[in-house]
Amino acid sequence: MAFSSIRRALLSLAILGSVQALPAQVRILRVPSKDYPTIQSALKISSGTGWPVEVAPGVYREELKMLGAATLRSRDGPARTIIDGSGVSAGQPALWIGTGFCRLQGFTVRNGAAGVQVLSNDITIDNCVFESNTGVGGIVIRDTASTVPMRATVTRCVFARNSGSLSGGAVYYQYYRSTPGGPPSVLSFEDCVFDGNRAGSGAAIGDTTNGGAVLHLDRCVFVRNQAAAGGSTVSWQERVTLANCSFVANGTTGSLGTVSLWNGARAEITNCTFALNVGPDVYAGVFQSAVAPFIRITNSILWSTIPAIVLAGSGSTVPVAKVSHCDVLGGYAGRGNINANPQFLSSASGNVRLGATSPCLDRGDSNANGLPRTDFEGDPRRIGARVDIGADEFDPNATQLWGNLAQFSVSRGGNYTLAGSGGKNGEFGVLLASLSGTAPGFDAGGVHVPVNLDGATEIVLTMPGAVARFQSSGRWSASLAFPSGMPRELAGKDLRCVLLRVLPSGVATGVSNLERLVLVP
Repeated sequence: MAFSSIRRALLSLAILGSVQALPAQVRILRVPSKDYPTIQSALKISSGTGWPVEVAPGVYREELKMLGAATLRSRDGPARTIIDGSGVSAGQPALWIGTGFCRLQGFTVRNGAAGVQVLSNDITIDNCVFESNTGVGGIVIRDTASTVPMRATVTRCVFARNSGSLSGGAVYYQYYRSTPGGPPSVLSFEDCVFDGNRAGSGAAIGDTTNGGAVLHLDRCVFVRNQAAAGGSTVSWQERVTLANCSFVANGTTGSLGTVSLWNGARAEITNCTFALNVGPDVYAGVFQSAVAPFIRITNSILWSTIPAIVLAGSGSTVPVAKVSHCDVLGGYAGRGNINANPQFLSSASGNVRLGATSPCLDRGDSNANGLPRTDFEGDPRRIGARVDIGADEFDPNATQLWGNLAQFSVSRGGNYTLAGSGGKNGEFGVLLASLSGTAPGFDAGGVHVPVNLDGATEIVLTMPGAVARFQSSGRWSASLAFPSGMPRELAGKDLRCVLLRVLPSGVATGVSNLERLVLVP
């Protein structure tokens, strides 16, 4: 197939959007500019007027405070617009957000004692990256209101390599209300990735001992997070709802569960996948210790170690778990439960999407309480006769991609093999790859094509790294060779690959699932 046909196919992915005009009385405070040379100089005006602050690409090392209702957004996204906490006073967050409605959009926040500290009554954070914030965590939420509950909504964000000395390496919630009681606060996370975070407990998300907030997690991915004790990913003490979430290769050096619930926390877990989670005495899925709590787990895969669910009561009180239509390693009593290898696409690379012969296909409860409309990457939740078990809804018409490795040494080099399926004989598979930390989307023929895969991670796609025809079986594979002694600076980044299926006519029919390879020294 001619290169021009491939380019036409790529250009067909371009997404055209419209921008709604702001009211005439609203000004956009642009940074840097003659009037606003720094972000803080613009925030002082924004906090009093509500005018949005728009920041141009660059690395900004300044102490930032949003003192009141304000909007802080980047012009070109998180890959090119960085708030670096290495320039602030010791022990201070890279960004401090006060009370009132506040919005943060499109930044990478790194190298702070905390990335962002929030006191806001209503905070929205969208399309941000929080990485390498050490001390307290990526986001610290201090609920200091009297009786008014706060709301924190976090969407399309990545939390990578953050750490906290106590609980919540990526997100730490602290309940500090002067007048306890009243309706609970609500924290919602959608389409977020938590990768390689560390803490004493709740390496991804944790709270203080007195709880205080309802936690909602939807379409979130938790991978390679490590905790010293309870809750290698989540440790929580209020009501929790989890839908379409996957927990893969997380661990603890202590005991207790991948998700640990305490002090009366009630949990509703629907269409989630727990797999390959490790550690001494770690439970594959859920640990509950409280007085008269209740857990409902439906349409979920718990496939790491035995036991998968542990209930530890207080005194004579025994927690209750209702588990149904789940695939549980070792089995579990309940309607529709099975104990069968879920047949993930690639356990070697941590890809826990379902294969075409998985026993989890069409085995879920289509009438489950809280059943989500889509799966973790936005596919319709019900494609077959019944919903599937797990975070992934298998699509027989989709192009799939999986690798043979989860990690790769930049010093030793070698081969990384990827395979694809879902194509037809004569069609092309175009392998596209990039490193994490580059600009979202790619440029071809003078057109910028934005890409947001799996509803969570924006990446740059380079022009074809490999092109091959699908075989008659619909399979495709390629091996990428890496020399030994690559720059050590690459360690800590991800190689991210997608597979584009292209018809002989040059029309692109879709982009495959995202596959990650973690680069190590």
